[in-house]
Amino acid sequence: MDCPTAFSPSQAVPVAAVLPPRATRPKRPLRRPPVRVLVLLSPDGFAECYTADNVQIHITNRLAVEPQDEVSADRYLDSILPEPFKQLFRPRNLRASGRMERRSAEDEADRQHHLHLVRGMVAVGKERQAVPRAIQRARRAAG
Repeated sequence: MDCPTAFSPSQAVPVAAVLPPRATRPKRPLRRPPVRVLVLLSPDGFAECYTADNVQIHITNRLAVEPQDEVSADRYLDSILPEPFKQLFRPRNLRASGRMERRSAEDEADRQHHLHLVRGMVAVGKERQAVPRAIQRARRAAG
């Protein structure tokens, strides 16, 4: 049976001839920059989320369970999440994690003091390395 739209392989048009020139091809859409969100946790457990963009945020609590019951607790959490957020609760979507610590102003002052000491030690180490390098350069120049 003859089909008017049938063609043989010898009649096939090469793919390169069908594609438009590179300059006229549509470009890939540009990736949007990431949306920045700041989550601020207060010592009393209160959470605040800050962002400049229109972002939908849902805050919920995990159940406090023993380590062997974490899988069951995650299943429960998945069951109570609003539908739009269920697909977010997957390991591949985790972008950051942290631990809430109770920190006082004195703790921060101690941290800043320790950083200052460490930076001072690093500077002393660099000075000690600089002296032998200067001696080596002087020896090379004299030799």
